[in-house]
Amino acid sequence: MEVMGILGFIFGLAAFVRLETLIKKLRDKKIIDSNDSEI
Repeated sequence: MEVMGILGFIFGLAAFVRLETLIKKLRDKKIIDSNDSEI
């Protein structure tokens, strides 16, 4: 169905944005305390 495709696209986009913000937070944290072993 077209509606399901649109919903899936929106959810995928939201998940991608959330993942990108999470990666940015992790990268910032890594710059601050520089612990590569704790991921």
